[in-house]
Amino acid sequence: MYNINSHYEFILQYTALKGIKSTLGYFFPFGSTQFTNIEFLGTKNYDIALLCYDQEPIDFSYNKGTFSYFSDASMVGEFIDTSTTKTQMYSKFLQTDFNVEYQKLASYKNVPIILLNTEKDSEEKNQVLKNFDYIDSYYFFHGLAAVDWFRGYQFCLDLLPLRQRKIKKTFISYNRIIGNSRIYRAFFVSLLQQKNLLEFGNISFSKTCPMHGALFPSAQMIANKYNLDNDYFTKSFQQIDQLPDLRIDSPINDQIENKSYTLGSIPKLIESFVHVVTETCFWDTKKHLTEKIFKPIVSKQPFLLLGCKDNLAYLREYGFKTFSSWWSEDYDQCSDPFKRIEMVVRILNDLSKLSNHQLENLLLEMEDVLEHNYNLFYSKNFVDNILKELYTNLDSAIAQAQARISLKNPTLHYPCKDDRIEPFLSQFEIST
Repeated sequence: MYNINSHYEFILQYTALKGIKSTLGYFFPFGSTQFTNIEFLGTKNYDIALLCYDQEPIDFSYNKGTFSYFSDASMVGEFIDTSTTKTQMYSKFLQTDFNVEYQKLASYKNVPIILLNTEKDSEEKNQVLKNFDYIDSYYFFHGLAAVDWFRGYQFCLDLLPLRQRKIKKTFISYNRIIGNSRIYRAFFVSLLQQKNLLEFGNISFSKTCPMHGALFPSAQMIANKYNLDNDYFTKSFQQIDQLPDLRIDSPINDQIENKSYTLGSIPKLIESFVHVVTETCFWDTKKHLTEKIFKPIVSKQPFLLLGCKDNLAYLREYGFKTFSSWWSEDYDQCSDPFKRIEMVVRILNDLSKLSNHQLENLLLEMEDVLEHNYNLFYSKNFVDNILKELYTNLDSAIAQAQARISLKNPTLHYPCKDDRIEPFLSQFEIST
């Protein structure tokens, strides 16, 4: 299995094996994105800098201060302490005309920066690449993270075999954070209530977001950012206000606990037929999935995905199978985000008309697909394919960085690669 705690050290070791003097910035604690949360590995004198913005989806507007800090530090060739003074200094990028500020600095840049990220076909990422002149290097970070976080569930006795499960609920859906861009989850739960489907599900939901507080400011921000119908938002909020707080794991707690590293309540999972995965990204144009999509796979459950358009197809690119033989997955191609929610709710409505016994039989019909997904997730091939993707794309990014350096310093020659790199890469079938 993979150890995500050593992941960034492994990346730095790889660049060293290639004879590259590099420094690497990553975010700690996990899930943070501010420049004050950047930790550094590598050499003090470096030719290439790597920014690992791979734990969270890229938000160009919100984090341009982070990108500005990293670029500015690279320009002078030395990363500086993120002290209070520096916090104040770089926070100005959040209030001022970013393009004007950055253009003053861009002409002095002399250290290529590789942006390691975990999203494809991303409009947000393209803005970062364009404005900061970063070099793109994509890989499926959350696939590796999920393998590490969920490795112990292979031995979980409460995850009963399919033939021993007794279905009590049509679906299960976790919805902890519902503010800012994840406000779509509130619309989803509201529509479930309108269709009288709440009683058929194990659902977590709070009317007040534990991270972002009241929802209405989030609604206005998201409506403006994605040019959505403000009237629809206003009307929906009247319905959301009537929703109850819903709990799966901790019915007596005021706030829903963060269960990112776990599957949550196993008894609630295995008594539910289908897992509705409400992903981190929904409104955007990008391919981005997190550990959430692997929770039903580890639990051997069928799933419906509320995520960005085409993200179900994106998952299939890694060899996983989905459920078009049992219901329409046309929702994955739907570009209208509200219709995408409606299409998923329509499937749930159809499933709710089946008896629990019928759902148990349906689960057994899906056994081959469920076993395939489970075995693929826990296979060495899955990890190897992601590492192959990582090192192949990183090789390409490093070559682009070296080309930039050579244009500025034609006399610079890189050392030969370490003898250990050929056998290391051969296990992932990466050409060198």
